[in-house]
Amino acid sequence: MNGAPDGSGGYNTTNVNTTGAGSHGLYADGGGHINGHGVLVTTSGDGSHGIFATGTGSDVKVDSNGVTLPANIGQQIVVTTGNDAYAAYAANGGKVEITGIDATTTGIITYGTGSSAFVAESGGQITLAGVSGFISGEDTAGAFVSGADSTIVTNGSYINTYGNNSAGMLVADGGTATIHGGAVVTGNYHGTLISNSAALLAQGAGSQITIDQGGSVTTYGAASAGAAAQGGAFIDFKGYGIFTYETGSAGAVADGTDGNGTASKIAITDAIVRTTGPSSAGVRATGGGTMSVTGGEITTGYKPGFGTSGGHYASAEIGKESNGAEAIGAGSTLTITDNELTTTGDGAIGVVANAGGTATVAGGTITTHGAETANATADGVRSTGPGSTVTLTNGASGGTAVTTSGVNAMGLHAMQGGIVDATNATINTGGAGAFGALSQGAGSNVKLTTSTVTTQAASGLSVNGGGQINATGTAVTANGAGSSGILGTGDGTVTMTGGSLSATGDLITGTAGNVVANLTGVAPTTGSGIVVHAIGGTTSGNFTNMALTGNVVGEGAARANATLTGSRLTGVALNADNMTVDAASIWTMTASSTVNNNATSTTNNTGLIVFAPPAGGAYKTLTTSNFVGGTGGAVGTVVLNTYLGNDSSPSDQIVIDGGSATGSTGLTIVNNGGPGAATIKDGIEVVRVENGGTTNSDAFHLTRTVSAGAYDYNLFRGGLDPNTGTPTDENWFLRNVGLNEPTQTSLPYAQILSNFAFSTLGTLQQRTGNRIWPNGTPAETIWCKDPAQNYKCKVNAEQASVYVNGAPVIYGQGAWGRIGGQYSSFSPSIGSSYKESIGFLQAGYEGTISESAAGEMTLGGYATIGTSRADIDITRDPVTGAVRKGKISSEGYGIGVNATWLGANGFYADGIGQFTLYQSNLSNKVGGDNRGYSTALSLEIGRRFDLGSGWSVVPQVQLAWTYANFDSFADTLGNKVSLSDGNSLKGRAGVRVEKLDSWKDADGNIRRMQVYGIANLTNEFLRGTKINVAGTSVKQREKGLWGEVGLGGTYAWNDKWSVYGEADYATALSGGSSGNDNYTVKGTVGARYRW
Repeated sequence: MNGAPDGSGGYNTTNVNTTGAGSHGLYADGGGHINGHGVLVTTSGDGSHGIFATGTGSDVKVDSNGVTLPANIGQQIVVTTGNDAYAAYAANGGKVEITGIDATTTGIITYGTGSSAFVAESGGQITLAGVSGFISGEDTAGAFVSGADSTIVTNGSYINTYGNNSAGMLVADGGTATIHGGAVVTGNYHGTLISNSAALLAQGAGSQITIDQGGSVTTYGAASAGAAAQGGAFIDFKGYGIFTYETGSAGAVADGTDGNGTASKIAITDAIVRTTGPSSAGVRATGGGTMSVTGGEITTGYKPGFGTSGGHYASAEIGKESNGAEAIGAGSTLTITDNELTTTGDGAIGVVANAGGTATVAGGTITTHGAETANATADGVRSTGPGSTVTLTNGASGGTAVTTSGVNAMGLHAMQGGIVDATNATINTGGAGAFGALSQGAGSNVKLTTSTVTTQAASGLSVNGGGQINATGTAVTANGAGSSGILGTGDGTVTMTGGSLSATGDLITGTAGNVVANLTGVAPTTGSGIVVHAIGGTTSGNFTNMALTGNVVGEGAARANATLTGSRLTGVALNADNMTVDAASIWTMTASSTVNNNATSTTNNTGLIVFAPPAGGAYKTLTTSNFVGGTGGAVGTVVLNTYLGNDSSPSDQIVIDGGSATGSTGLTIVNNGGPGAATIKDGIEVVRVENGGTTNSDAFHLTRTVSAGAYDYNLFRGGLDPNTGTPTDENWFLRNVGLNEPTQTSLPYAQILSNFAFSTLGTLQQRTGNRIWPNGTPAETIWCKDPAQNYKCKVNAEQASVYVNGAPVIYGQGAWGRIGGQYSSFSPSIGSSYKESIGFLQAGYEGTISESAAGEMTLGGYATIGTSRADIDITRDPVTGAVRKGKISSEGYGIGVNATWLGANGFYADGIGQFTLYQSNLSNKVGGDNRGYSTALSLEIGRRFDLGSGWSVVPQVQLAWTYANFDSFADTLGNKVSLSDGNSLKGRAGVRVEKLDSWKDADGNIRRMQVYGIANLTNEFLRGTKINVAGTSVKQREKGLWGEVGLGGTYAWNDKWSVYGEADYATALSGGSSGNDNYTVKGTVGARYRW
């Protein structure tokens, strides 16, 4: 039935049947119009179209609105049975419009091979509303649009194709199709399976399919994509969903370009994409195509709730190796935003980039549930091959969450040069062997920025084959027995900056190849107590600005290395290859360690290695093939714990095993309760050399003075030959070099107090002046007031009678006072040299208790107050050579009693008892202050022998004993210091040669004058004082024999007042010391009043 040019035809409930080839049912041409209502068109010939409109202005409109179709028409409007026979065909500007009551009651059916239901080409236009098309032929399309300006628009319509190699909607060569609602379905006609039948297929630049308003597409055939764009075509999917149910049937595929730079593109917005069959990806961009998914859901391995398909393969095949999203090939681009992507099949990966493809996932979730297959593991993200990249970034609600549950299902997986770059991502894996991130193969890289990686039964980050992982601000937590934070199973590098790394197993493990972990500012936690574990190959942990607790362990020939840069490590090294500690780092060694995996193994230390304090007396060793300290002026430091005592004392040790010790290392020795003791052999070994090793002569030195008890120790290279005293090996020992500074300061303390006591005892002459005055021949002239005699008058008889046969004048009772000072330098035979300044003031009174012609006996008492200042010459610091000084300052407060016999014949005897309290301040005592006391007894006797003309000689001897003591105290090293022996017994033998004069002055007052010189020999009979320092007794022994000379005199007037004084110089005569080393300069002046 034809519509004539510029004419029209109308039909109601009419059957149109054609049987010949090329015989069309309804045909409009040249601007003709046909309107049909309730028409049933049937054609049976090849090439015989049911409805055909061609030419501009030509149109055919068929509908069933308001029309009740007869029973023999049923749901069909157009039926064609011939090959290449279209149900509706619009070409060259022609238009076809078919309107049904609804898609369930209005149908278009074609049966022939190549027979499409709807074809618009060369500018033709077809509009469908409420129509269903059923196309059963092979090698055809349910709807076909070809050429620019050619369009098909469907509204609430359904297109169903059942033949092989048949698309549901095919748009090519710039045509467009718009699907409002409804559905496009291919395959599964009464259980018959087909293949290669996409629901939507757009081909060529400019070709476009748009689907919206809840429209959906479904395929039931193998290798039948839900939507496919090829050759630069574009599919804009905003409908309800895409569903495929058979093998190899991806949900959507954007494939290739037009060859001129226009990529095939599919955009899916807020839709569902579900695939059921094996090897059926959710979405795919390939050959340079572009796939964009925003919102919605992508699910592979979907199990429908009805039995329409999938029953012909086992349940395990559902979703098998069906990746959620793929970007395959150079230039292929995949973008997924805020989507929920889930794969449920075995070996089904969430997001894949391969062979140079690029995928970007912004927000949303990626979840895989499958087990591994022979070909694949159900990774969350995988990027394979050079140029392939998967990027995870923020979506509307934050970063992307990746979750896997299968065995060996990696969270992020870069391989064969692929790259995965994740920012603000959350990675969770639950399966055994399912690493949070795996990078394998040269050029492969996983990048993590401010992300979180958590595993439940596998290591956190893993590399092999030269792969790399770079993480910044990322928290990695590896749970599960034996799970490492970082695992290298071959060559690879992991670099972390900031963030955290936590593992129930090792922090870093390497099983083969060269594994390197560079960690900077990472917060580490290890459950196994191992921070670097080399099981095979070489594993290196380079730590910067970190605090680590754990061990560095090498198994067998495997090499474990640790480098600390501005970091702290607390733990041990066991069979390690290299340990490097830089100038800002500390390694606290908690047990004996070995860095001797091989002959080149080295401990490099320009920082600080601290041997932790020994527990239960278990000292530690650091055994290393080679030890290198600081170079170029840098110095490394090692802190060793040593029981400072005698030669057999235990100590931590550095052991050089067959290699060498070079560079510069300072040893800091910490005394572990050693009391200090004399070393008489090699000393205490702190560096031991074994198996032919060597040490440079300047390899080790002490960083500070080593002191314990009474002793200083120094470091020496080599043991001592017992015969020659020369070094015998390359070991290093601590040996005594003398008493330490606190001990040298304490040593003369008792002697210093004794010196004060002796100086304040003095002699009778020094204490009270001359007390026995004989009457001698009067002077021939005396001073007078007669100028005529030149003020010199002759003594008259009365004046002379005073001196003739007169008894001696004895100054018995009276009061006296004096001041004295003494400066001494002592270089003792044993002990500390020192210089002491003494100053004192004494005052006393004595009364006569017995008087006779033979003489007078007096008894008196006195008080003393004075100070002593001693500067002790300490030996130079044995380590630094610095000058050391000790100081003892004392204030003395004493009382004394004396009993003195003054004989008329010139004999005298003077006995004294004296007690003095001291308040001292010592430079070697914490707090400084200390108290002491001294007691003294002295007996002096002498006798004057007249030599005539006023001259006399007085031989004298004196024996004085003192005992000085002080409160025990703790010195600055914590040693208890107490007195062992504070006794001193000195004897003095001397002679005084004096000139005595007496006269009366012009006023009749008697004046007396004594001028003398004195020489003494003084000897210490005891063998010095002793103190106890931390259980060690040490002695201070001054030079024994001293010689002394002095000058003095007394001047008295009116037999009541007298003044006196003496100055002396003494020097040691014994022991070969010079006077420059041992001398005393002292003096005293006093005044006495006689009652």
